Formats: sequence, C-alpha cells, structure tokens
Amino acid sequence: MDDLEELMRRQQALAEFGDFVLDHEDLDQILTEGCRLIAQALGTDLAKVMEIEHDAETAFVRAGIGWRAGVVGAARVRLDDRSSEAFAIAQAGPVITNDIVDEARFVFPPFLRDHGVCALVNVPILLPGRRPWGLLQVDAREPRAFDDRSIQFLKTYAMVLGPVIDRLRVAAEREQALMGVREREERLQLVTDAMPGLIAYIDKTFCYRFANRRYEEWFGLPTGTILGRHLREVLGEAAFDRLLPHAEVALSGKRHRFEAEVAFKLGGTRHVQSEFVPDIREDGSVAGYYSLVLDATPRHEAELALRESETLRGLALESGGMGAWRWDTRAHTVHADAVVQKLWGVFATQQPHAVALYAGMMDAEGLAWLESGTAEQVIPGESFGTRMQVSHGRNAGRWVQLRGKADLERPWIINGVTFDVTEQVVAEQELARYRTALEQQVRQRTAELQASRDLLQATMDASTDLIQVFEAERDATGAIVDFRWVLINPEAERRFGPVIGERLVERNPGVQVEGIFDAFRRVTETGISERAERHYVHEQFDGWFYQSAVKLGDGVATTTTDISEWKAAQADLLRLRDQVAQAQLRASEERFRLLVQSVRDYAIFTMDRAGRITSWPAGAVAVYGWSEEEMIGQSVDRTFVPEDVADGAPEWERAVAACDGVAPNVRWHLHKGGTRIFIDGSTQPLFGADGEIREFIKIGQDVTEARRVQQALSASEERLRAAVDVGRLGLWDWNVASGEVHWSDEHFRMEGYAVGEVTPSYEAWASRVHPEDRAETEAALQDAREQKQEFTREFRAVHPDGSVHWLSGRGRFFYDEQGNAVRMIGAMVDTTERREWEERQQVLIAELQHRTRNLMGVVRSMADKTARASGDFDQFRGRFGDRLEALARVQGLLSRLNEHDRVTFDELIETELAAMGGNRDGIRLEGPKGVRLRSSTVQTLALALHELATNAVKYGALGQAGGCLTVTWRMAQDAASGRPWLHIDWRETGVDMPPPASGARGGGQGRELIERALPYQLGARTSYTLGADGVHCTILMPVSSKPARES
Repeated sequence: MDDLEELMRRQQALAEFGDFVLDHEDLDQILTEGCRLIAQALGTDLAKVMEIEHDAETAFVRAGIGWRAGVVGAARVRLDDRSSEAFAIAQAGPVITNDIVDEARFVFPPFLRDHGVCALVNVPILLPGRRPWGLLQVDAREPRAFDDRSIQFLKTYAMVLGPVIDRLRVAAEREQALMGVREREERLQLVTDAMPGLIAYIDKTFCYRFANRRYEEWFGLPTGTILGRHLREVLGEAAFDRLLPHAEVALSGKRHRFEAEVAFKLGGTRHVQSEFVPDIREDGSVAGYYSLVLDATPRHEAELALRESETLRGLALESGGMGAWRWDTRAHTVHADAVVQKLWGVFATQQPHAVALYAGMMDAEGLAWLESGTAEQVIPGESFGTRMQVSHGRNAGRWVQLRGKADLERPWIINGVTFDVTEQVVAEQELARYRTALEQQVRQRTAELQASRDLLQATMDASTDLIQVFEAERDATGAIVDFRWVLINPEAERRFGPVIGERLVERNPGVQVEGIFDAFRRVTETGISERAERHYVHEQFDGWFYQSAVKLGDGVATTTTDISEWKAAQADLLRLRDQVAQAQLRASEERFRLLVQSVRDYAIFTMDRAGRITSWPAGAVAVYGWSEEEMIGQSVDRTFVPEDVADGAPEWERAVAACDGVAPNVRWHLHKGGTRIFIDGSTQPLFGADGEIREFIKIGQDVTEARRVQQALSASEERLRAAVDVGRLGLWDWNVASGEVHWSDEHFRMEGYAVGEVTPSYEAWASRVHPEDRAETEAALQDAREQKQEFTREFRAVHPDGSVHWLSGRGRFFYDEQGNAVRMIGAMVDTTERREWEERQQVLIAELQHRTRNLMGVVRSMADKTARASGDFDQFRGRFGDRLEALARVQGLLSRLNEHDRVTFDELIETELAAMGGNRDGIRLEGPKGVRLRSSTVQTLALALHELATNAVKYGALGQAGGCLTVTWRMAQDAASGRPWLHIDWRETGVDMPPPASGARGGGQGRELIERALPYQLGARTSYTLGADGVHCTILMPVSSKPARES
C-alpha cells in the first residue's frame, strides 16, 4: 500500500505540473513550480534546475526551491572534469551521489555544503534531438540511497521538461523575431512617411505589402485599407494599364526609371517621375519591387507652358522672368537685353558684348555647348537649348537655362531666351541626394527584412507546431468576413495541404462553430493577443489543440500545438487516480472497521444526532462494562455522571462538536458497576455525502489509573523538589550521547551562574573548575565512566567575582546494551563552610598544642624557681599559687582570641594590676592602647609584671599609704633592625625603703626573671634599680607591627 501511495503521489505531481504548464507561459515560473512538486514528491526540501551556458562552460541556477538568497538566479556551477553535473551531461543519464563525504569522483560547489546537502541526483534535461539544455538536480540534507523508482520518476520528469522548455524557447525566439520585424517595419514606416513621394512594396501578384502615409494624402485612403489590395483596386484600371509595362521591367530584375502621365482613379491625372527597384532573393527569383513615385506635375506644366508659347520674345515679355538675346556666331557678339545682362552679372549696355565675356563666366558644360554651336554649321530653324552654371563673376553659382533657334534666313544668327533655374536645379540636386539616401535606406531595410525573414523562416521550418499567418478579408464597409492564408510552415502544410491564398471559413467552416474565427477577428481589431485550449472535431481534425494568436498587419499570426496525447495521458491519470482513490477509500474503511473492533484500550462508538448509540464495539465494552446489546439504541447520557447530565453536558458536547468540528471529552464517566472512571477523549461529527452531519463519533481512553499515578508522581516530584531546595542540592542530568545537559537551579548558583545564564554543558561545568583541580577532577570522571564506578569528587569552583567555593559531587553513569555510557545523573553540595571550619579547627588544634607545650614549660620552670626560693612548703604553695593564678589570667586572655587576634599591653597590665588589689588610688597608667604583643611573649612578660606587682603590694607603692606607681609605655622604631619596639617604664615613688641589709625587699626570683629570662627568651633589654623611694624598672622588647584587631 505504501508503494501504491508513493506512485500516486508522484503521478499526482506530474498531473499538477501538466495543468500548471497549460495555464502559464513564463518559463521561470514553470521551472520553479516543477522544483516544488518534485521536492514534495520525493520528500525533500531542496531542488533546482540549471541551464547550460555553453560559451562559459558553466551551468546557471535558473530556478529552485528551498535555497537561500544568492543561489537561484545568481549561482553558477563549473562544468569541468570534476563536476558531477558535467558527467551527467556527458553520459546523458542520471548521476547519483548518496553521500558527498564519501564521494571521491567529484568536487561540489561550496553553496551545497553551506545548505547541509549530503546526497544529490543529477538528471540531464534534453531537448528534441537529444540536445542537452540543462540539469534537474534533487538534493537531500542527509545521506540517502535513491532507489530505482525515484530515479525513474526524475527521468520521466526531465523528459517532460525538455519538450516544455523547447516549446517555450521556440515560442520566445519566434516572438522575438516577430517583434524585431515589427520594430523594423515601424522604423521604416516612420522614415518613409517623412518622405515627399509615394513609397511602397508590391509583390509579384501586384498586391500592396507596404505603403507610406503619402498614399493617404494622394488618394484619401487609410494605409491599413491599402495593404493586401491589388494595384488595380487602388490606382484604377487606366493607371494600372499605364504603369504595368514599367512594373514588368522591375519584375524582370531590372532597375527602371521613367516619367509618365497617369490618370489615377482617386488622385486625378498627374505627371509622375518614378523609379521601380526589384526585390531579388538569394536564389535569383524576384519577389516583388519597391516603388518610388514623385509628383512632377508642376515642373511638367511649366515646361508645357514654355513650349506652347508662340515666340520666345512674347514668352519672355509675358513671363517677366526671361531675358532675350541674339547671338551672331560670325561676329562673335551677343546682343542681350537688361534681364540677360542682370542674370549673368555683366555691365549694362545697349551695345553687343563679345561672346568671350560670357564664355569667361561659363562652366565646363556651358563652354562645351558654346564650342559646338560655333564649330558646326547651323541649320536654319535649328533649335538649341542647354543648362549651365555661372561659374565666375558677381553671380557665380547661379544656374541659367538657354533656349534658342537659328534664323531661317540667316542661320548664323541665333535668337533665344535665358531664364534663372537656380531654384529648380537646387531642388533637383536635393531630390537626387534624397533619392540616393532613400535608395540606401531601402537597401538597408531590405537586408534587415531579409535577415528577419530568414530567421523567422528557419524558426518556422524547425517548429513542430502549426504556424500560420492570415490576412483579413473585408467587405465594402470594412467589416472582416473571412481570413486568407498568406503563410504557413512545413508542419502546417503537412496537416492542411497547399492552402496559400485560400479562405479560412470556406475551407474549414468548423472555425466558426468553435469560435476561432471570432477570436481571430477580435485580435485583428483590438491588437490584444489571445490563447485558448480547444477540442476541435471538424474537417480532417479530431483532437485537442492549444492555440495562440497575435495581430500581424491586417490579420493574425497563430501557433497551434497538438496536445491530444497530453490530454489523453491526463485523462488516464485522472481515471487511475480516481480508481486508486476508490480502492484506498474502501481499504481505509475496512482498516478502520478492523481497527475499531480490535482496539481494547479505547472506547470508540457512534451515536445519532439525538445522542442515541448506533455502534458499540469491543473497546467500548471493555472500558464501560455494558455489552453491545445493552447499549445499542440507548442514550449516551447513560455513560455520564448524574451531575453532568443535570448540567446538560451531553447536549453541550454534541453542539460544540457540530460547531467547531471537535469537542473535548475529558471528564468523569460511569462504569456499569457504578464506579467512576476518568475518560480522556473527544467527540467529532461525521458528515454524509450531502455535507450534513450524519452522526457523531466518540473516542475515549480510561485514564483513571494513569491519572492516579500521575497525581502520585506529581506529589513525589514536589517532595523531591522541596528536599532538593531544603538540602541545597545541585542536580545534573547529562545525556552523554547527544551532549545535552540539564542543571537544577541550585547547580547554576553553585557554578557561579545566574539561573538560565548559560546553556548547561560539560564545557560550562569544566570552565568553572579551579585550574589546579581541573585535570584530576576530569580524570576521576573519566575513570568512573570507564571503570563503571560511582563518581565521587570534591573540587573547587571559581566564581566570576574571584571567590573560591568547595563543591562535593557524586554521580553514576548508565550504559546501553553494548556497554557504552549514555547517561549520567548526579548531585552536588557546597562544602565551602565545612572546609573553612575544618581548616580553622586544624589551626586551633595546632595553636592549642603549641600553647600547651609552652605552658607546660613555663609551669615547670616556674615550679623549679619557686621551690628554690621558698623556705618551706607553705611558702612554696602560696607563691606558686599566686604565680599560677597570674598564668591562668594570661591563658584566659589568650583563649578568648581567634587565630588573627593578639593580646595588647594595656589589657595585660590592667588585668594584672586589677588582680593584685592594694592601693588602687596610687596607680597611674599612661600609654597608647592596642599595642599588640606576640603570643609567644605574653606569658613571660605577664610573669614579669606579676613579680613587679607582687613586690609592689608587699613592699612597695601598692602596699604603703603614701606610695605611688606610675607605668608608662610608648612605641619606638629600633635603629638597628627597623622594627617596632615597646618601651615600658615601671616607677614606684613615696615608698619607705628598708635598709639594704635587712632583706625585707623582695626581688630574688622576680628580679632574676626580669634581668635574665626576658633578655634571653624575648630578646628584651631590661634594667632593675632599687632607688631611695622605690623600684624603677625599664623593659624594651619587640612587638607586632599590626593593630590589635586587624586580620
């Protein structure tokens, strides 16, 4: 069935193309429509027709479908030895390329690859005689193996295109030739209309084929009514008989000039000066002659008047423009009157002039005449006459006419007259130049007409169409009553026989029945061309013909194409299409019936316009539960739930279907058991042959379970989305085969992208991985893919703002049956905070270990020294306890700090003094706040301050009522190292000091700590002095250069 449908589709394309060709004359439109139908029939979107340019050895893309701008009407393809197009033309058969990637024989134009062309077929288009005209090329965007049926279809299409192109090409050339003939005829008409005489072309049957506008001026006949008529009809019987001998001379092949007096039928009697020029063909035959006729009546009448005068003197006196003279040939003198003397420009006198005076002013022709008159013996009564030009003197250039007669008694005396003929001579010279130019133009136009005639004749001889030229025949009122054949081509002569000169209606009366005669008459009278397709069954014809008619002169030129075979093929194709369509319809109905009976998942049933069920197949039984016997004839309302029946849903459904063509049926319905089922379907009308709704068809599927599953799935997906959002998981789904990747919104944010900012891809992910982690992370991903293991990796991502984020990813690959990875699904979490906390914890542990070791060393040293300085255990316990408390206070300060903080000196001194008690009123502290102490120095310095404070409470300023303690500190730069140093000055005053030998003033262990431990452990510089009124101690030590709270 698929093969039959494909065949029908391609035959339909041929039929539609044939209809299009019959309705159109434009070749580009026909080729473009052909490309569209071919592409549609073969299931592709690219096709084109290329015309061979023989001179350039290229093929021009003449028409096409599916191509971007710049290809059709512009692109050209080289026809060389690497061209598939040239190869197809050379072998006159199809050339197939299934995939240009694998094609090594040919080189293809770049625009094919730009359009994604992968496969193509070239089929040559041949004109009659198997002359290559061009190529039909079909292109596909994917590799394709064109089967034999497709190739045969393209060859058939190309065979149809060849005759169509040839017919249009010949018609175009013929039309161009006819236009050239008409243009040249129009130019010739304009030139000849401007000339003063009658100009015409007369064929060998003495019928006018061309006439200028002067005929209308002479005879009052429009030029159009003269063409085709006989000379006898136009000029009259007497004029024809008078001119016939001269015309026969021209028709014999001789150029002939003459003057004659002719009595015209309409133009009166005229004295004409004529010239007939024969039209000699290449074979030597004479087809007619060109006629030039000038009206010489005024000149002839003047000459007659001159001859009719009785005496030259009387004529001279009457005319007033002539002068008389007497020439004595023996005495060589001339006695002239004043007129003659004025014409010659000699001085006026009553005396004779010497002949030599006039001879000196004569031209060569005049001198010759003068010499002949004197050299020969003059006969009495002999007449003389000549025309000469005054070549010298005042009147040089003037033309004069001399007429004389010898005296009867004295023949040496010649009496004569002279008159001015300058204007006549100039007119004759102009006429001669005009005649020469006219002859040249006539020869040129004759050659052009001959070339056009030859081209037209060759076109007509080669054409397989019937080409005929008719001339209208009119009655006395000018109405067209018939047409007469004047020209046919060989094909028309083969069909009609010898018909030149015969009348169309008399020979073929069927032209009136079919309206052909009326069409020819309309074209002749309006000048508007007509084309028609006719079924002509008259005389010797029985067939279909396509005929075009154009105006030519006072008639029409027609071309007729026999399309009987085309019409028969078209009728066969339509009949076959109807048969196949009927067969398809029957098969379709049977398949539909079987399909409906076999479908169990869908309820498909019909009902009449009132809603009564007319069919209830097995699918409806399976879905609704009622049997066919229970439902046929029942109302469809039975399947609806009660609330929908109450709302009018069944009637509304049928009304919407009747109005819109379909009505949705997505609602709850009733099952026979009383349960509710959810149906997803529609209701549509079924139309009868009269176009009216016959019944309705309902199609529906029970989606109750699917709907429940979908709702559960939606709820599950919602819970998953909530979990992902709460857990801040970044999900990805990677289609390994296509490269397509899906990211969750949180994944975008983890990579440093705004949601939707980029199209998710492997490259977009890799570009965000820290450069130091990228290679190892990608290698781990590749290993997991190849080893079919779970991917687990923690790596850093760098955001556009430069911030670094730790991400922990976990995913797994999925594989096809061949073991190829096709998909990967995974999730990521941001572990930056955990990473930072772990790093801080490691720093804190290291710091704690360092401080613990230091603290243990301090405690051990402090215990040893306290023990050595104590007299008994109680004394040791008291001193050691105080020092442990001081050390505890320092540890308290240190434990409140983070890794970037430091203990400041003002905090340390204030904490220590506050813990000691004593006379608080006598304490003065002065120095900058925020002097940072190195953590490694705090414990030792704190113990030194504790010793000083303890002694001050026991023996010094803090233990006596009049004592005063002043502690000052300042920062200064050490000259040697350039680093900041802290200068501490501890000064006690107003102290009642005991005698030096009493031993009451402490300072043993404390003084040792200041003077020995601080310089050794801290690199400090110290001094300790017991003055008359108290202790004075200075400590100089290096400290941190940063502010107290700076990170």
